[in-house]
Amino acid sequence: MGTTKALENEYLAVFKSQNHAIYVYGKLSTKGVISKIVQTPCSISTSCTHSIKFKEQYMDTVINEIKEDSIKIRGIYKIEVSGGKKHYNKVS
Repeated sequence: MGTTKALENEYLAVFKSQNHAIYVYGKLSTKGVISKIVQTPCSISTSCTHSIKFKEQYMDTVINEIKEDSIKIRGIYKIEVSGGKKHYNKVS
């Protein structure tokens, strides 16, 4: 049985709409937050949603931007690898 490890302390903020993801991504970019818009993995959501992938060091900034604009999200997930496969554990 393989060990589980965090994938370079990366997280996903999962949004309910693509527009919200793009909006928050833009705000984060202006603050110098290194992030990336990605499709939400099917294991988290089967609908066509988008997420923002970011490193742990930006957690507070990401959460503050989401709260500041009262944007509803599906959650924040930590990306972990176990046995060569990615797993997503909800942390918020």
